[in-house]
Amino acid sequence: MLKFEFGEKNLGDLEKEVIYNDLCTGCGACAAFCHKYIEMVDNIPTAISRCLTPCGLCYSVCPRTYVSLKALDQFTFGENREDQALGYYKKIVLAKPKGKKDPVVEKAKAGVLTSLLNAAMDLKLIDSAVLAKSIDPKDRWKAAPFMAKNKKEIAKGMEGRTNASPQMTGVAEAIAMGKDKIAMVGVPCQMIALRKVQSNKDYEVCQEKITFALANSCIRARHDGCASCLDMTAELSDISVDPTVGKEGWNTVIIRSEKGLDVFEKAVEAGYLETQEISDEVMGKLKTASERKLKKNLKTILDNTDYLKLSYLLADPTELATLLKLQQGGKEA
Repeated sequence: MLKFEFGEKNLGDLEKEVIYNDLCTGCGACAAFCHKYIEMVDNIPTAISRCLTPCGLCYSVCPRTYVSLKALDQFTFGENREDQALGYYKKIVLAKPKGKKDPVVEKAKAGVLTSLLNAAMDLKLIDSAVLAKSIDPKDRWKAAPFMAKNKKEIAKGMEGRTNASPQMTGVAEAIAMGKDKIAMVGVPCQMIALRKVQSNKDYEVCQEKITFALANSCIRARHDGCASCLDMTAELSDISVDPTVGKEGWNTVIIRSEKGLDVFEKAVEAGYLETQEISDEVMGKLKTASERKLKKNLKTILDNTDYLKLSYLLADPTELATLLKLQQGGKEA
């Protein structure tokens, strides 16, 4: 990871480089761990008072300050990605809730994610889950973090199936409430924030209590910062689910980490999910959709910054060559 000297970057830099530059994704990471100076107002970090602490935590955990995908891949998976369109993964399958309809799961719109959380809860792998709960029936984008402590609350939090919410503030609240095995459900940018928090050993915020990361794929959520996101399938999650590209009645599930594989296999063995092999056709559609977002938003980044810095993104020459080739319509290097 790129390191900054203590006090080199602070809230002023975050405001100048991210918030006022329309790169903020509203993930809540800065406010979650620097709540003395920052609060979320309409999903935008807002300074409560002038920050006089030369700390830099808020800047360091932001998913739109410099990111090394190689470093985060190594931290999360112990290996680097071979697939630039989908990120690192162990396997990709189709899945759906198994057996007769469970009214609790049926009430939730995200059936596979709900079933995975239910399995993890029943198997004592987690003691809570931070979700994004809809707060306005007339506007599905309006949501707030919600901590679920049981299966009924998980289904309630999944009803709206939206994650345009400062999830990281919900994670911080779960930690403050004494939860030790916290699952977080989010979208790609929130996964980057989570891994930056977990991998940064310069700050102790009880990040070890966040034990499981689930995510939805995301074409575009709501904030201006979405236009600079290159990740459709939440490449840094333990498991990501795409309900839009696949087979009728089934979700495409990308199992990425050892932890994700363990939870998924236990959920299948315990009868929460049934699976099916993914076809080459569906796999091709998934990669095409992911590459489409990457190409479109990489063009946005290149149109608004120089070609060397790539805005918030760090890339070594081989990664940069691959990204540019994809953006221009070529095949992966």
